[in-house]
Amino acid sequence: MKAALDKHPILAFVLLCLLPVHVILWSALALGATPISLRPLKLPFALLPSASAFLLAWKLGGEDGVARLAARTMVRGVPYPIYALAIGSPILAGAGALLLRSLWDGHVPTADQWPALGQSLLIAPFLFAFPGVAEEYGWRGYMQERLNVAMPTIVASLFVGLTWGTWHMMDFLMGNWPSSISMVSLFYAYIMGSAVLIGGIYTRSGGSILIAMFAHFGVNAASDFMPLWTSQAGWRTPLLFIVLIWLVGLGVARTRRPPPPEDMNGTKSFRPPIHTGRDN
Repeated sequence: MKAALDKHPILAFVLLCLLPVHVILWSALALGATPISLRPLKLPFALLPSASAFLLAWKLGGEDGVARLAARTMVRGVPYPIYALAIGSPILAGAGALLLRSLWDGHVPTADQWPALGQSLLIAPFLFAFPGVAEEYGWRGYMQERLNVAMPTIVASLFVGLTWGTWHMMDFLMGNWPSSISMVSLFYAYIMGSAVLIGGIYTRSGGSILIAMFAHFGVNAASDFMPLWTSQAGWRTPLLFIVLIWLVGLGVARTRRPPPPEDMNGTKSFRPPIHTGRDN
């Protein structure tokens, strides 16, 4: 098994993330379970990306492999504008989509379509902490990190986005989101664009998983705290949002990993190596 993991560490990660979700959900639905009855499985499935990353880091590199992955939680010396880019660019894309929609056909969301401020403030810490910790060690910290070694950031991000989107299909299978062809198509366009944006910001940061968490939060905050996906918004507002996410993402991701942060601004920082499975 160790030899197979060394040879195919990314494939192993993809299978660990996707097989439990799809085998269990499709089997349950085939046996007559209702989508709503499957929703309690969302919590354990949500832990799969980061749990798989740490499991494979341990299998490939032992305790040192786990320590190296954990050490990339925060890369010191990352310029502050990268943090602003991570949180702000998705939110600005959402605001831009609402503005362009108003110019397109005069649609302006009413006050009742915006979430209450208190509700948003209550949800925000969870929206940052849980998806960030449960997913980003896997999507960016493990998968993107290894793909970035072998290919341009944009291509690596597309592979991550395809895996991320297929994992998120559980929300359609559980009935959390409407499963029409148009909605699934919009979702894949959205999550692939988000992967390019987050992957590009992650790479620009020198591999900081914390930065990826902030960018993930920015994408979720735009979608959850702005009326971009409401029934009143129809398909036009989501489409504009997706286009803007792609444009910003492609602009950000047109880079390979920069020098370590200590080389950029003279601060001493630790940029631990990764075990790719091909360096023995």
